[in-house]
Amino acid sequence: MKKFICAAVIACLLSAPARAADDAGAANDQMMITALTMLHMRVYMLELCGVTESDAPAEFAKNRAEEERFLGALSEDARRNLPAEYAKMEASIKADWDKGSEAHRAQNCVSVKAGAGVQ
Repeated sequence: MKKFICAAVIACLLSAPARAADDAGAANDQMMITALTMLHMRVYMLELCGVTESDAPAEFAKNRAEEERFLGALSEDARRNLPAEYAKMEASIKADWDKGSEAHRAQNCVSVKAGAGVQ
């Protein structure tokens, strides 16, 4: 019995670094997905407000550069799941957008456009 317990403890100790690395990788992926979703949300809000890339080229270029940086840090699995994360975020924003009054939408657009440097 003591040998079994010792073997189990040794096995746990030896597998701990691998689990820690997996946990760190998953945490990194989650942080990158959150950052990418926020970038995508910014662009999506601009689009909802009728802002195109020609209206705010610097904002769209900045978002693309940041997106490329974050995408490079994602695992392949996380990269495959990213479109689903974007779709959930878009559906949530669109549902809130559709529920809001015209005045509320206009107020949101003023803020979004000001953040992008668009009049």
